[in-house]
Amino acid sequence: CCSHQMKGVVAEIWSDGKWKRCGGTSSNVGRKKAYSFKCAIVGTKARIIKHKNNAWITTSELEVFGAARKKEMPCDSSMGISNKNFARGLRAKVSSECYKRNPTNKGYLTDGDNRKRGHGDKKYWHSCRENKPNAEVSFPLKCIREVKIWSRADCCSHQMKGVVAEVWSDGKWKRCGGTSNNVGTKNFYSFRCAMYGTKVRIIKHKNNAWITTSELQVYGAINPHVPIKECT
Repeated sequence: CCSHQMKGVVAEIWSDGKWKRCGGTSSNVGRKKAYSFKCAIVGTKARIIKHKNNAWITTSELEVFGAARKKEMPCDSSMGISNKNFARGLRAKVSSECYKRNPTNKGYLTDGDNRKRGHGDKKYWHSCRENKPNAEVSFPLKCIREVKIWSRADCCSHQMKGVVAEVWSDGKWKRCGGTSNNVGTKNFYSFRCAMYGTKVRIIKHKNNAWITTSELQVYGAINPHVPIKECT
């Protein structure tokens, strides 16, 4: 019964960092029938929602269909690494922030300054002591070739030891490169890989741990062939 309870629903796609409308608004289709929302948006999540207060939805099945597409172009280690850091200027998402009066904060992670010429400044991100501390940036689909993290300019470079980089690809986190060692102050550790993804994170897979780093950089391939450049 009660097919009217599915009336007034809209579908939205998470694309370019925001929810975008897909199709119209569902009507009362009757029992055992479907309402279809059609659009052409590249995205990583789909949701159905009623933008109303004091409302509910009932539905038997949620289905999401993509477009038929050509075979994906390669993203491999033979491709050169671009010198453009596309993490620069992005807003980093972090698991925590501590010692912000230093004045450490997550904004330094992607401000484009690796502090290589720093003079003992405290412009870096400092996580709190926690389980699996991490920092993450999101972007449109890219062929990821390198992730770099830079150590503090003042001291304590060992706090960046034991970090791994991961790329969000095909719906899961995939490892990129090795595990960082103690590179000394004002220096970087490089993680290299070759995979398409929409997010990169640095993380310590440990409990009761923390990370400090001055800069997070992400580099793509030179002239990559992105699998989906547009969706029409």
